[in-house]
Amino acid sequence: MSLRTISEHLGVPYRSVQNYVGGETRMPADFLLNVCAFIGIEPEYLMHGDFYLRENDLYDALAKALERANLIEPPMLARAGRPLTHDEQAAYEERLRILDLVTTLTSEQYERFRREWLQRKDGGRMGRRDLRGRRGRGAGKVDE
Repeated sequence: MSLRTISEHLGVPYRSVQNYVGGETRMPADFLLNVCAFIGIEPEYLMHGDFYLRENDLYDALAKALERANLIEPPMLARAGRPLTHDEQAAYEERLRILDLVTTLTSEQYERFRREWLQRKDGGRMGRRDLRGRRGRGAGKVDE
């Protein structure tokens, strides 16, 4: 995707986009968020070069994976307006308990892994980087 495409889509002058990306002008936070939304990535990926899972996304992904592996049953829904039986309700609540537990444990482990990876990657400095991953003056400046 070109800077010109981003400029036209967001209604921001092309020269301004060039200046933001080149680090010549401070990048407004709303511009960065709009770019991320337009190209479909998380702001953390642009700023740090890594990805951060949101808990709802993780929950849904784990539910699908556990269902496909036949480790949990797909959710039971009321059929033709009849409420779930006691056994169906208990199975549904057990499914939710398992998914909540697996999501929490996976999220905690992922966060530990991510934090350690960032420390190793950055030598513990966690310095700012610009959009191209470079360090330096003006790198990654974003107005808040």
